[in-house]
Amino acid sequence: MLTVITIASIVVIALFVLSALRHKSLKRKMKARLGVKNDLDKCVYCGACQKWCEHKAITVSAKMWKCDDSLCSRCIKCIYHCPKKSLSLVNIGV
Repeated sequence: MLTVITIASIVVIALFVLSALRHKSLKRKMKARLGVKNDLDKCVYCGACQKWCEHKAITVSAKMWKCDDSLCSRCIKCIYHCPKKSLSLVNIGV
């Protein structure tokens, strides 16, 4: 009886670990495909997006806006707090 419970426990743990690994892999793939895009015709370069970015992925200066996709976590705080709604999350490829 004890061996059946032990084997069942090992199987459940293994399935949990595989599920977690699969989730991390899918999350990485989604992050690799999405990025923040700025409609520069609407942007007033106020820096609100840069202030809200916890990962320091966005750089704003006079008539220059840049988002480093390798630092961006896709939390979309920048999009939410943009006063001109010039930012969007778009598919940028693999």
